[in-house]
Amino acid sequence: MVLSVLAVAAAVVAGLVRARGAADPPERFPAALAALKQGDFKLAHEALRRMHARPESDPQLRLLRGSIQLHSGQPQEALHTLSSGRFEGELRVPSLELICESLYRLGDLTAAEAVARQLSTEDPENVDAHRWLAAVYYDLGANNAAIAELGLVTALAPDDYRPRHMLGVIYGEFEKFADAARQLRKAFELNPPAEARDLVVRDLVQSLVRTHEFEAALEIADAEDDGNDAALLALAAECHWGLGREHQARSLLSRALELAPGERTALLLQARLETESGDAQTAIAPLLQQLQLDPHDYECRYRLALVYRRLNRTADYEAQLVQLENSKKLRIELSDLSERAVDQPRNPEVRDQIAVLYDRLGKPEVAEQFRRAARACRTVRDGDQPGS
Repeated sequence: MVLSVLAVAAAVVAGLVRARGAADPPERFPAALAALKQGDFKLAHEALRRMHARPESDPQLRLLRGSIQLHSGQPQEALHTLSSGRFEGELRVPSLELICESLYRLGDLTAAEAVARQLSTEDPENVDAHRWLAAVYYDLGANNAAIAELGLVTALAPDDYRPRHMLGVIYGEFEKFADAARQLRKAFELNPPAEARDLVVRDLVQSLVRTHEFEAALEIADAEDDGNDAALLALAAECHWGLGREHQARSLLSRALELAPGERTALLLQARLETESGDAQTAIAPLLQQLQLDPHDYECRYRLALVYRRLNRTADYEAQLVQLENSKKLRIELSDLSERAVDQPRNPEVRDQIAVLYDRLGKPEVAEQFRRAARACRTVRDGDQPGS
């Protein structure tokens, strides 16, 4: 859901790489810290090589080494390096940022939240502190807290598409599709990079479809689609169907299902088209296909219940209602526990309960994340957070 904090990974770039000796004048380091945010790993490794003569306890060397470890996919090693001593002065903020990201990558949301909160207290205008708080709260299901932090991020970094995108996703999950569309359009207008643009476009088009802005959604989909994005093709098909153009809708839907037979958007649209065309029986198969992948897909199961009711299959209809109620209870319980997790950051039992719920929802990876957080709560005492 959240992109990495701007890498503090290329340490001592401007001064160190050009330096002739092992050590550098102290006044060069602030400029070097600014250069780190460019994330130039080649220069980072060159800087590390030039610093080999320094003692391992040197804070600049530790900061650089931990940064490279983190952004090379070794968050545990990075956390060990960064926690092996204190950082003072100009190194304090970047060290906390790196420690926070390391903890987050390890799934220790409790400790990551504590470090991010510490960072935001020491440096209230640190945009990355608020980014990580938003990410942690979102992962915990505390969406209102995430929205509040994202509001601060948009104020501190108005030209950044990422908080707008995340806000759009959250509002979409709340089914506040007009708000989602507004935020996602702003994210799109901020020209996200190529690796994120497709996802922003897809989310924006989906929100416009949900608000029945079919022409606007098609304009964006047609301009951005290369013909190989099954989800975007399915959304375009839904636009044409909403505008009464059945032939175009079915043609695009067929193409989407050829590209990705299990694409959720396409399967739900296929069921809807068949139902609204009077062939409710044919609508059952794609809905059951999606429910095999996600038994707690609320929208999909609700549509299946309506199909059974249309077919006068009363027993099947009532069975789906029972399943819907079970899924609803799980999600309400998860929401309540997530709010408790935010209010009780050192409570391992709450995180164990959340893990059980995610197992029941068929999301074992998320469940394990909360089990790791519970273990961390049991082994790390209050006040012993890295970076304190």
